[in-house]
Amino acid sequence: MIKKNLALILFILFSVCSMSQEPIYFNNIYNPENTYASGRGILQIEDSYFGIFGTYEYSNYWYKLAVFKMSSSGNLIDWNLIGEENHDYWAGSIGGTLISTNDGNLAFATHVSDAVYAHSVLIKLTLELDTLWKREYHSELTSPRTWKVTQTTDGGYIMVGIDYPGGTYYDGLLLKADSMGIEQWRQIFGVGTIYSEYLTNVIETPDGGYLIGGMRKETEYLDHTLDAMVIKTDSLGNQQWTKYYGNPNVDDDMALVAIADDGNYLVATVYGDNIMSNMYREGRIWIMKIDNNGNIIEENKYGPSTISNQIKNMRKL
Repeated sequence: MIKKNLALILFILFSVCSMSQEPIYFNNIYNPENTYASGRGILQIEDSYFGIFGTYEYSNYWYKLAVFKMSSSGNLIDWNLIGEENHDYWAGSIGGTLISTNDGNLAFATHVSDAVYAHSVLIKLTLELDTLWKREYHSELTSPRTWKVTQTTDGGYIMVGIDYPGGTYYDGLLLKADSMGIEQWRQIFGVGTIYSEYLTNVIETPDGGYLIGGMRKETEYLDHTLDAMVIKTDSLGNQQWTKYYGNPNVDDDMALVAIADDGNYLVATVYGDNIMSNMYREGRIWIMKIDNNGNIIEENKYGPSTISNQIKNMRKL
């Protein structure tokens, strides 16, 4: 953790046709609480922007979440702090777990922890940032933790994250809820393997199933065993296939998944080129197109190979 105050900095860029550059319409710093702030995502709904970030005050150790609304000109309209004493509210994956729902509201997935236990949470808000409902997802023997949510065609929600049984291993978590956030089912991936599986994003596929992006690693203590991972499931989360992509001898990164225009799938990650030390490796951006069985149709690596810190611990994402 960086031991200094950080402000939430938002740069909003609008694409316009110009000779060589895009104008910056506003460039502001937002942190009315004057606390540590870690931005996680922003989205536009009509002429307003909505965002989410994690925050805490050094005199109060417990992490909270903040959601905000601002105008198209960058003026802060509303601000809502979400959390409670003796619990940490985690802000989810970078890229933002905050979504616009199909009924014109907002929702986000998070997980809440105390000193010994964690559980998943889904919260739905109005565009005025008032809470419509909050759902909690517990387990008697493990600690489920959700990082990201996507709305499904039936009006429900599909969430991904990890299920932590204790020790040094993590299992992948896929959790489905209905339109009111009531859990319908959950699936756990990787139970009993020598790997930790992390699920970081999910999309619904045209056949009603799900395509999941994530990564696996051979325990959190072994260096350079991290590979991009993609899982395809049916409509109930039953695994149909799993593929691992990347350099088997160098850390890669998590997989981000999307549907391609031709009905195949796109996977973005980092390809690990060279080991620099036990903590660092060089890598390039890697984008693949895969078919419905996970086979690579085409691929490209972009940019020079740059040094990056090995992902050591996803526990507090």
